[in-house]
Amino acid sequence: MKQFVRKILFAFLIIIGLETFVFNYRCWESLLNQEKVVENFECGKGIKKSGEYYEIVDEKEAFLEIKALNINLKNILADIDVADNASVCDERFFPIRIFMTDEANSEYKELPSMNIVRRIKESKYVRLHLSGKTNKIKIKIDLPEGAKISVNKIAFNVKRPFIVHPLRIVIEMIIFILFEIFRPNSKVYNISLNIKKRKQRIFIALALGLNLLVLAGISISTFPTRNLGNGGWLPDTEYEKLTDALIDGHFYLNIEPTKALESIDNPYDPQLRSKALAETGETYYVDHAYYKGKYYCYFGIVPALIFFVPFKLLFGVHLPTWIAVTFCGLMYCIVIYIFIYFIIKKYYKNISFGTYIVTDTIFIAMSAIVYLVFYGTIYSLPIMMSLMLGIIGLSFWIAASDSKKLNKIYLILGSLAIALIIGCRPQLAIILLFAFPIFWNDIKEKRFFSVKGMANTLSVIVPFLIIGVGIMYYNYARFGSVMDFGANYNLTSNDMTHRGIVLARNWVGIFEYIFQPLNISSKFPFMQLIGNNVQFDYQGYLSQEPLFGGFLWFNPILVICWAYFKNRKEMKKKKCYALGVGAFVSAVIIILLTIQMSGMTQRYMSDFGWLFAMSTVIAFLYLEEKYRNTQKYYIVMKVLISLSAITLVVNYFNIFIADRYQNLFYTNPNLWFWVKYVLFSI
Repeated sequence: MKQFVRKILFAFLIIIGLETFVFNYRCWESLLNQEKVVENFECGKGIKKSGEYYEIVDEKEAFLEIKALNINLKNILADIDVADNASVCDERFFPIRIFMTDEANSEYKELPSMNIVRRIKESKYVRLHLSGKTNKIKIKIDLPEGAKISVNKIAFNVKRPFIVHPLRIVIEMIIFILFEIFRPNSKVYNISLNIKKRKQRIFIALALGLNLLVLAGISISTFPTRNLGNGGWLPDTEYEKLTDALIDGHFYLNIEPTKALESIDNPYDPQLRSKALAETGETYYVDHAYYKGKYYCYFGIVPALIFFVPFKLLFGVHLPTWIAVTFCGLMYCIVIYIFIYFIIKKYYKNISFGTYIVTDTIFIAMSAIVYLVFYGTIYSLPIMMSLMLGIIGLSFWIAASDSKKLNKIYLILGSLAIALIIGCRPQLAIILLFAFPIFWNDIKEKRFFSVKGMANTLSVIVPFLIIGVGIMYYNYARFGSVMDFGANYNLTSNDMTHRGIVLARNWVGIFEYIFQPLNISSKFPFMQLIGNNVQFDYQGYLSQEPLFGGFLWFNPILVICWAYFKNRKEMKKKKCYALGVGAFVSAVIIILLTIQMSGMTQRYMSDFGWLFAMSTVIAFLYLEEKYRNTQKYYIVMKVLISLSAITLVVNYFNIFIADRYQNLFYTNPNLWFWVKYVLFSI
């Protein structure tokens, strides 16, 4: 009890110290400042007085100028607001630029742009680092013509107020608690996993609940109802169109192609298509499959059958896609906890409770589902649903094999879930091959592929046959071939019908997907898109969208998969070696297929991320068990937990990257700037 009290007191002192001397450092720094309030300022030619406001009439000359200062300028209070004319600009925040002179610059020198945010007091204080005395200064207002501002107060060398944020204190407390619980020498790694104990079940529920809360928060942080699925981007409503078509009794979409599109010799040639449509003023449905005068849904049918059609029939309205994506993401998290528990139960006997919680969490992070849930569009749904179905299927299979007598119901349910992936994201159905390492002992004991094992064999195969026949019929009815999923007929940025297989693409793709370093800087949010920084010598077309960086840099914990090479003999004895290596190899195969079939884009990391996560978690569990009760245990856990922490931070913090799809800078600037100014502006 005394130790617990000491830890609480220590945490309290740390948080008080952070709030007082770190987050409010600028308050103490400015304590001796002599404030100078600006009574008069000159308006540039781009600003004119309009009643109680100042109106921008020329955005190039929109500035406020203060002259004859002759002071050592340490900070500026720019209490400026935008009038509520959102039709012209976003009144929640706006950028300004400071132009200053000092003893090293007799003429105006421009400083980096910054933003003033209406609801965040800290954003209105600008700390300056100038050379000697300043004589004059300009505040450039970067707003469009027609915008109106109110200048409440401009002052120099002000005393920064002492500001306490209750939510910041809560965040600090959560971080301290998580560190205390999961630090490498924590007692949670001395407790063996046993979910029969009530305390462990409660803690698992809390840990899972935290994961679900964070993921749900990420999903709604961009206000998806307002910013997604409104038809602004044509593919956003593609599942809605497919739903209507299925209810009407056909597979083609209820939209008519333009005459120009029908008359083009090769409608899949993007240059030819754009030229022909520009001449007629017509348009086309991007990322829709076009075949013989009909539009079809480019994405798998299973999400429509399971979510959208029933929802429309029951409620008469379409299900928002982001809700389906979020539901699958939350279900995925829940099933991960079950899946890893089954892995431990089947292959390991001496795993700590702490390791179980950590591996659950890093599996979720490495799966890159943060991206899918954050950008909950039709592009994310087939991948997210495939991951959910895949983990459900593998969980049933592992549970079915964890006894002397195979559970046929589990075999059927596992096969059914994995077979449904074919109708979502066909290439991810590669995990059906995991049946061999999972059931290897059962195969050797003739529980499969024998007369006595016929029922077990059929329990696995029949669901694939039923789903497979249905998908083949769907393909044949649309494109005249049972194996044609329609990807080549997608009206996209390149002609998929002539894309072909070019091995030279592989090096560029592997580098970008795995090894491309992060684009980092000292400016919040410290990570930027790779964008056009990727350079290569490949002389040919590469389908690219901005990436955040290579998978290895986001998930440094992946390096522990080296254990498969260093400890292969010992891991083979644990019977988990084939599953771990199979997951790793499958991830590499998916990468190569993606490079050749599609290209490089951030969301495709979810296709292979969960497979790398599976391989990593199996290696993590092996290393924890191997070094448990040895002198090296603390060192090993220190490395594993440190790599896990980096993996978690980088994977979740990337939601603040500016210029990414659905970025928070525009969809939820209050949150973006709150994190910037309240947590990282010291």
